[in-house]
Amino acid sequence: MKSLTMYVVILLIFCTQFYQVKSDDIPKIIADFTCAYNGYYDDGIQIHEGVDRDYVQIIITPVIVPSFGNSSVLLIQADENGKMRMIEILVLNATGENTLTVTPYNVTEQPNEKSTSSIVKHLLTLKREDFSTSTDCQLQLTQTSTYVFTGQWPICVVTKNGKHPAYNVTFSCTDVISTTPPEGPEKYSAVKIDLFRRGLKFPQKNVPVNYVCECD
Repeated sequence: MKSLTMYVVILLIFCTQFYQVKSDDIPKIIADFTCAYNGYYDDGIQIHEGVDRDYVQIIITPVIVPSFGNSSVLLIQADENGKMRMIEILVLNATGENTLTVTPYNVTEQPNEKSTSSIVKHLLTLKREDFSTSTDCQLQLTQTSTYVFTGQWPICVVTKNGKHPAYNVTFSCTDVISTTPPEGPEKYSAVKIDLFRRGLKFPQKNVPVNYVCECD
């Protein structure tokens, strides 16, 4: 019995040395998602190739929002044809070994300045009631490989027959690919939207100390 107890202790020490996890660390599936979906994106390559669609630019930034406690949060800024279309946060929640829920929240108390750094500072000052959401706007994602996630993203600004149309979307290290529903807010195209990532990613928040993001 004594030898068995010693074996368990040694095994626990060995495991913690190779994957150190603190109580406020995010689950690995969320670390993988914030590694993949992170940085600057646009559909400029498709437009250059002759696809007739709106020019969309988005910035995805991992942020700390105190009013959501230890939840993992992404800030999303979206411009369409040079005009700001959306500022919202995405709250991530692991629901299984290979599934997670993404809940978008509108920022009802908008910042005066629209730069990323100004918005990040503004989020630190907001209370929970300064955000709004709807339970039928959640995105359910399945992790199909290390940095690849698929699911349906409801278009919450559009309602048809009592339901939100949705993008069929795939996230990976290099791009976000989605369908364009005819009922969507952007110009319809039978060609899938391909938002290609450009440049470096932003630092992740609350990942396990030994976690390495290998999306390049």
